[in-house]
Amino acid sequence: SLSLFAGIKVTFDMLYVPMGVFYLDKDGVNDADDGHVGITATDIPPVLHTEFNSSILTLPCTIQEALNTISTKTGLTISVKATDFPNLSVELIESFSLVTTYREALMYIAEALGGFVTMGRNGEICVKRCFSGLVELGAVLNENYLFSVKKQESSVKPFQYIGIKAEKDDLGVTQEVPDVTTECRYDIISNPLTYGHPEDFLAGLVAPTTFTEFYPSTISFQGRPDIDTGDVLQYKDKGVTYLLPVCNHTFEYNGGFKTTVESIGTDALN
Repeated sequence: SLSLFAGIKVTFDMLYVPMGVFYLDKDGVNDADDGHVGITATDIPPVLHTEFNSSILTLPCTIQEALNTISTKTGLTISVKATDFPNLSVELIESFSLVTTYREALMYIAEALGGFVTMGRNGEICVKRCFSGLVELGAVLNENYLFSVKKQESSVKPFQYIGIKAEKDDLGVTQEVPDVTTECRYDIISNPLTYGHPEDFLAGLVAPTTFTEFYPSTISFQGRPDIDTGDVLQYKDKGVTYLLPVCNHTFEYNGGFKTTVESIGTDALN
């Protein structure tokens, strides 16, 4: 594996920020004609693609206990904030027999919690809830640190029209079309971990988020390499403080370090 760091010059010293741990493809190292070496790597640990045997779990067990067991068996660190996920204490009964790989097991667990899985910058597996907390920047991003701001005129409430309910052995998500009460879409969440008792997962899936409204925006500012997708920033524009959920982000270094963050609204998120 390779651990990559971004080096940023700060006065007379260098600050090295972890950018991730990457695993080499066995056929991914190639010598180029110009003397350079090309490397193909992925941030997904190979062990996640190995077969998952449900016998490693003593059922029934809570979701937290299942995560602890998977962490022990794979040797991977799994990071999850208990305060973000009320469903960690929900018991799983017998549904793991339908799961084939460790990656699939983590995917279903994150979905049952109401979150998603991402790889952390130090190689750990992070189970996160979308926009679950503000990134501590020391202070709100001030106008002095912003290079550019493009903000939509109207705000959006991303979870305003979404409801979650249990129906038979499935969980369903109802998404109403704004201002058109006769139209709605009902999607079934086919998650084997919820079979037999989907109602036990409802409370965690509808847990309140840390914000209710934001203005879709794209901002550029002096670089912060510790920002990641799913975080929430605060920035100040013309004296007003706004929340900014991080949907996309890019880094640029050309003598100076710049971060560009985009939050997506309207039809893309509603």
